[in-house]
Amino acid sequence: MATEDLETLGTLNYYLLEGYYRHVQVTVLEATRKYGSDPVLSLYKGLSLLHEGQIQECIREMQLIKDKSTVDLASHALLAHAHKRCRNVDKETVAALDARMKELRKRASEQQIYFLIIVFWHIKNIKSARDFADRLVKQNENFKQAIILKSWIELTSGRDMTAKKAGRLFDQGLADNKDPFGYIGRARCLIKTKKYSHAMESVNQAIVGFPNFVPAQAERMRIYLALMNWDQMVESAQKLLNMKSQYPEALILLTLNTITQNGRFSEAVNQLSELIQAIDRFEPQNPLLYFRCGRLFATVAGRNIQILNQTMTLVERAISLDDNNVEFAIEMAKQLFLMGKFKESNAQYKKCMQLDESSVHALLGSLTCQLVAMDNNIPLQQERNELQDIQDQLEFLTEIKDSTNIDAELFHLKAIHGRLNGRPSEELTEILEAARQTHFKNLGNTPLGADYFMQLNTDFLMMLVSELFNLIPSQPLNSGHASTPALKCVDMVLTTLNQVAPGMHEALFSRSKTLFIAGDMDGAMAMLEKCLENDVTFSPAHLLRAEIHEQHGNYAAVGKYLDTALSYNFEIREHPKYHLLKAKTQKHANDLDEAIKTLKIAMSLPGVKKPLSSFQTKVASSRKSTIPLDNGDRLSIFLELVEAHTSKNETHEAAKVMQDAINAFRGTPEEVRVKIANADLSLKRGDVEQALTMLRAIQPSQPYYIQAKQKMANIYLNHRKDRKLYTSCYRDLYETMPSNHTSLLLGDAYMKVQQPDNAVKIYEAALRKNPRDGALASKVGQALTTTHDFKKAITYYETAMKNGQKWLRFELALLLIKLKNFNKAERVLQAEPDGGEAGESGLEKAMSESKRLTLLANLYRETKRPDDEMATLNKARDVQAKVLKRVQIEQPDQIQEEKLKASNICCQLANYSRTVENNLQNAVKYLKEALIYCENDVKVMLELAKIEMQLGNDEGCQQYCQQVLRITHDNNDQASMMMADVMFNKKQYQDAIYHYEKLLDGRPDHYEALARLIGLLRRGGRLKDVDHFLSAAEKKSGRGKCEMDAGFQFCKGIYQWYCGRAADALSLLNRSRCDSEWNEKALEMMIRICLNPDQQTLGGEVFDSLSVGNDRSPAPSSNNNALSTAERLVKEFPSNDDPYKGQVLESLVLVASKSKPNAERALTIFVDICQKKREYVPALLGMAIAYQILKQTPRARNQLKRISKMQWTHEDAEDLESGWLLLADLYITAGKYDMASDLLKKCLEHNKSCCKAYEYLGFIYEKEQSYKDAASHYDTAWQYSNQNNPVIGYKLAFNYLKAKKHVEAINVSHKVLQIHPEYPRMKKEILDKARLALRV
Repeated sequence: MATEDLETLGTLNYYLLEGYYRHVQVTVLEATRKYGSDPVLSLYKGLSLLHEGQIQECIREMQLIKDKSTVDLASHALLAHAHKRCRNVDKETVAALDARMKELRKRASEQQIYFLIIVFWHIKNIKSARDFADRLVKQNENFKQAIILKSWIELTSGRDMTAKKAGRLFDQGLADNKDPFGYIGRARCLIKTKKYSHAMESVNQAIVGFPNFVPAQAERMRIYLALMNWDQMVESAQKLLNMKSQYPEALILLTLNTITQNGRFSEAVNQLSELIQAIDRFEPQNPLLYFRCGRLFATVAGRNIQILNQTMTLVERAISLDDNNVEFAIEMAKQLFLMGKFKESNAQYKKCMQLDESSVHALLGSLTCQLVAMDNNIPLQQERNELQDIQDQLEFLTEIKDSTNIDAELFHLKAIHGRLNGRPSEELTEILEAARQTHFKNLGNTPLGADYFMQLNTDFLMMLVSELFNLIPSQPLNSGHASTPALKCVDMVLTTLNQVAPGMHEALFSRSKTLFIAGDMDGAMAMLEKCLENDVTFSPAHLLRAEIHEQHGNYAAVGKYLDTALSYNFEIREHPKYHLLKAKTQKHANDLDEAIKTLKIAMSLPGVKKPLSSFQTKVASSRKSTIPLDNGDRLSIFLELVEAHTSKNETHEAAKVMQDAINAFRGTPEEVRVKIANADLSLKRGDVEQALTMLRAIQPSQPYYIQAKQKMANIYLNHRKDRKLYTSCYRDLYETMPSNHTSLLLGDAYMKVQQPDNAVKIYEAALRKNPRDGALASKVGQALTTTHDFKKAITYYETAMKNGQKWLRFELALLLIKLKNFNKAERVLQAEPDGGEAGESGLEKAMSESKRLTLLANLYRETKRPDDEMATLNKARDVQAKVLKRVQIEQPDQIQEEKLKASNICCQLANYSRTVENNLQNAVKYLKEALIYCENDVKVMLELAKIEMQLGNDEGCQQYCQQVLRITHDNNDQASMMMADVMFNKKQYQDAIYHYEKLLDGRPDHYEALARLIGLLRRGGRLKDVDHFLSAAEKKSGRGKCEMDAGFQFCKGIYQWYCGRAADALSLLNRSRCDSEWNEKALEMMIRICLNPDQQTLGGEVFDSLSVGNDRSPAPSSNNNALSTAERLVKEFPSNDDPYKGQVLESLVLVASKSKPNAERALTIFVDICQKKREYVPALLGMAIAYQILKQTPRARNQLKRISKMQWTHEDAEDLESGWLLLADLYITAGKYDMASDLLKKCLEHNKSCCKAYEYLGFIYEKEQSYKDAASHYDTAWQYSNQNNPVIGYKLAFNYLKAKKHVEAINVSHKVLQIHPEYPRMKKEILDKARLALRV
């Protein structure tokens, strides 16, 4: 029997509860095929017929079952109710039915009472249903279905306090009873108390027990939506449609998802057509369903005409089924209003008032039509549209509003009326803020769903936003300016809209505009990205992107986005804002004539000289051709034209345009901005007094007063050089408009004129009024730090933290780290704040923890605790990843800032991997992760390029450099220099040198590039070309300035060193080492010169074995002087970039002494470094030299072999070359000439000017008695040593003599003796013998 089929009964009750009456009849028909003609099924069919308005059919159905024992009592109750709803009530029949009911109740069974309760519940007789349910449960506490029914009655009674009671009853009814309708009821109770996960568990129990139970699938869909899990909701809706084709609720929520989450209006139109067909087919007699769907989608349509046409169809169907329903008629009037048909809408509202004279909503709608029409200069038939009449009606509505729910709409109308009456903006802002608060208060605890969106009424909120935009400044606020109340209000409205309906691109665009005005350009850009994800053809978003880039001064991007906007909508060129931005780019390119032409075109367009009505603006924006042109943009066109004429010294034309602006904006909020611009014009003409007079005329009650006072202050500071008057402007501002913002301005002014003590007093006074203001508290600490009263600053921070301002612990820790008080800083950062900040959310706690860990890692870096640093950075990275997941949902405006923090953490990890672990692969991994967060971060790309070059991946390096140059529009020196290094590595020497030449052609005094070029020219064998570039730099900067410029002296010094003139090089480098920028490089070079002034191979044996004969060793006294100089210089070496470089240089000084104890000490240091940083070339080379000093040649050779297998890099080039030369020396000593030759050729491959390589090759050929080849290589070495090295000269002359080239031998001998007249054996053994040979 049907009474035992809990699934069928639950489905029927659910459909009646949801208002799906034809679904009840279809379910009854399906159940009849299964159970036959069951009176219980007929009872449910009768209830559905009654709700559809088919009274007579209901009566006939009940007559058939009124004597059936199970439902006789229920059928009589339903018959009596149906007769009462007839147009002509048969009182006798009703009386007879009531009498019969009394008789039946005396002997009714529990089952009969149960179905009687069902009838009372579904005909909304809640009181009778509750009374009978109470009696039934008291009679039989084990009647589970009765308990569940009582629970449902409590839940649907409309009383807020019954949800918990109903929940307890459901738990009681479901004990040892698997009733699917009971599970659904319990889930509804849990949803009311916002326990969504428990509600989902209850629904899942119903699905597991009854897989085909449609209501459970529908409720699961709703719970997913309440959890804001739209993806799961869509999946559940699709499953539901597979079970129950064209189920209305599923179609409604899918359409809602398409509009509010995806912003695909064209697709939503098709979905609405499908919904209308579904209702026509499955619920054709359901006017309320038509009405609810029409009202819901009209509110979220964003005034899209195609969707409004569909919603109008739905409302028309509702009216055709129930033409006396005033609510339906009012909805039709509202939708006519949304379509912009104000006359038709007002007429419809009048009809509604005729149907129901007491209808407050109809009167409210009519007043809305009248005010909006008046605002847009649209006359309504037979309407006087007088503001006084409307004010009287608004006052009347205010008196009676307590019995209605129209407060928010009434506040909105008062704001429009007040604006048309010229009320102050502060008063209007208060009214609109009241409208916002009231509207969101009315939402209450409604979970996200169709009812939520209906109550949210996104169209009404966008009207509030539009009205608020009239009260906020049109130009971005300067840094530090407090947000206006109107701006805060509009931001709160749009934040909610963006969270629940991210697909509504109009709301996203409005939010981005709000952020733009608030000065948050990154937030605005992020919001525009979301807007364009929904609709890439939305041209206004591209225009605003261009405007944001214009604020940043990135005019190349402005042109790009203007072209993009134009490509999507050609009509955009007819909008003044397009021409305004285009003119700004032309002005930036110094093309003033074209800028003036463009601005004159903009001036000639509609809406510039004379503003459009707001209705005309909405019509324009509805075509997606443009964004509305507000007064701020109009004025900007005037002012840009004034500025362009002024720049061309066309003061007369500028004055004319300024006068036009004064006339056009007289009486508007922008009038003050015109006065400020006029003052600027006077200032440019040199009339400072007139500018000040104009600014003094601006009163505190006028908009832009703060900007005017700031302008005055700047004139006093920059033109009058009067600091006293500068601060007095801000003091007057503070006294006239005392607020947190003006306090900050005054304090900042004192800081700017170096009066931190006064600033501290102001900040502290403001802080006493706003003790929870973090920005103020921070300013006090910073001001105290500026006074260098660090003790007082620390005491202040500690006191503030004790008073609850825990967020200041980070500033305190940072100050302590700067003061090198590391122990105390660590205690501050390690201390757990008591319970966190009051009101601090989970996301804010995670952000705070990420900041704490980052500071702690910095502290560990300063205190040389690498293991702790790495562990802390990894924790910070994990915490920041969690922050990024949450911030996308909870605070989307902060996502760019948090991504930047995540990127910085990854960069610190990469730096640790590179410098401490020497693990370049890990460094690359972390840097690539940083690029995921900030994909256009030039610094990260350059660091990646540098590491890729170190790894020998020239292609990867080139790729990153090209990306940097593309982003920076070929304006990045580091990328250009690395590109040159890549070319060099590829043996494309001319291309490499070309990159530097191109850079230095534009900037001859770019000394970093010049230093790199000198090294490159040396390696390319073109040292002679260096003079040209040094002369160009000297010519650009002037000889006198170059003599004082550390960069120039450094470049000249390394050139002299490469030419073999050690003394001159030291003198020049000594001048540059006093400069902070060049200090480290100059010191390192000087130390290396002192250690090896003759550029010999340290640790080498080949030429040392010949030194006895040629007396090559320098005098002991000069050698000792050089060593002592090196020792002194090492103590000054800062070692900022590479923590091990200082240790290496210090150890090399020990090795250079050639003392065995010193060599052993140095070796210990080198080994220790290599254990910490494997494959560290300078340390490996140092170990090899130390082993050579200690006569442990095999060990030295092992280290040098490791070096020979390493990839050449620019950073380690000199050490790699020295290692290869020393290994070649060892091979020559061992007689392995082929292996030595390979290494020497490798040296020459990377440095064509390597004298020592040519010298070694000459020696090898000499040993092989190939004197001509030896002479050739010695000659090359002689040329690259700038003919300064007498040893090479001697060897060259000797081999010429052996090769029978006596004239050449004589010439070389003369050159050597000219520089070194007393050079040993040159005259006797070479010159005399060569002369003798010529005579013979």
